[in-house]
Parts: sequence; structure tokens; C-alpha cells
Amino acid sequence: MKSIIITLSIFMGLFTNDHMVKDYDFEKAWQEVEKLNNQGLPESALKKTKEIYDAAVSFNNQPQIVKSLIHIARYTINTDEKGIEKSIERFEKEIVKQKSPVNRILASYLAELYQKYFDNFRWEISQRTDLATAVGSDFRTWSTQPFLKTMEKWYLYSVENKKDLEISIENYKDIAQKYDTEAVTFRPNLFEVLADRALDFFNNYQDYSPENASSFQVDKEIYFADADAFVNAKLISEDQDALSY
Repeated sequence: MKSIIITLSIFMGLFTNDHMVKDYDFEKAWQEVEKLNNQGLPESALKKTKEIYDAAVSFNNQPQIVKSLIHIARYTINTDEKGIEKSIERFEKEIVKQKSPVNRILASYLAELYQKYFDNFRWEISQRTDLATAVGSDFRTWSTQPFLKTMEKWYLYSVENKKDLEISIENYKDIAQKYDTEAVTFRPNLFEVLADRALDFFNNYQDYSPENASSFQVDKEIYFADADAFVNAKLISEDQDALSY
């Protein structure tokens, strides 16, 4: 089955409200960004993308706000040695500032940023001891479990309000790869795309959950029941921190 996958790989102050033209040609602006990027000028591409972001905010164009922020993250990471840290900080601020569905999409991307950082430094992070006390705000010092809990937090936040996300993916196709008719059949709206991304995380990182005598196990008949029975079942476990749970 083909699926819609949103990735960072598709990843402004030039404008003010006084100078903003009535109509902004987003398509032309993105063509310029692509041209600058192809010419090996990521800093210039970043500058143009920030301009697009300002225009998108001015016109309250939510798909363009999302697209420009994703590209800003991409070019910031490519041009700044602390790009991923700066991008995480920006996304966290934008999530507070933006309304749904923009904040939900950004939360999914924020989780992915943490995920990519974790994957890049997995060996180093795995050598750190998980502490029972609260961890600090500097994620560069975290051990494995704080990363997992933070990724879990933002992926769950991204799908927290299903009603707000029942929007056709057509409106956000510019930020989706493998966008085709077959994929849309299975993931026709934004909620399903974000849920698919979250599910991918929970499926692939559950082995990092610590094992003990009361660890959650997929070992009951109800877990394999038909969809209607499963979604209405009350799942009880002492190990509610397990990603498989």
C-alpha cells in the first residue's frame, strides 16, 4: 500500500504590512527558492523562504505558513551548525502561536526533529543513565527515555483533536510526498496523514521501552479483534508508559 509521507526532506523579514502587495504570487516565490537552492545558495533560499513566511502570515494562508516553516527549518539546519536546535526552538514557539491545524502539523514535524536528532546521536545518548528526577530543558543532555517521552508527547498532540483535522489533504498537498490517487484513497484527510506518522513512530521505537515483570504485552485476544471491538475496548495496564501501549 502506498502512503502519504510527510518528511523534513521537503523541507522571512523582507516584507512588512505596509509594503505587502495585495496579491502575493506564492508559486513564483517558491520557484525562486528552488532555483536558489539548485544554484547552491541555501542562505539566499532561506532569506526568500522567510519572505514567503511573512506573506503567508499576512494573508493568513495556513498551508503556506506550514510549508514555509518547514523549509525554513530545512535551510536553517543546512546553513547553521546549531540549526536543529534553532529549528526545534522555533517550532515550539510557533506551536503556541499558531491555531489548528497549523499547530498540529508543526507538532508532528517537531516530534520528527527530535526523532532525527535522537537517531543521529543514538549511540551517545544510549550511554547516558536515565534519571528518576526531572530532566532539564537542554535536550542535548537527555538520555533515551526523555527523548521518547517528548516524541510521544508531540506525536499525540498532533492528532489530539480529530475534528479539527478532518480536512482534505488536497489543501496541504504541497507538503506531502508521494501524493497520488492511490495514497489519497487510504489517507484522504489531514488527520489520517498525521496519525500515520504517529503510528510509524510508535511501531518503530517501542523496543526502547524498558522491560520488567509488569511490562505491557500484546497478548490478549481483544488486541486482535475486529476494528469496532478493538477501538471500543478498555485497555488496562500498569505499564502505560510503554510505546506499544
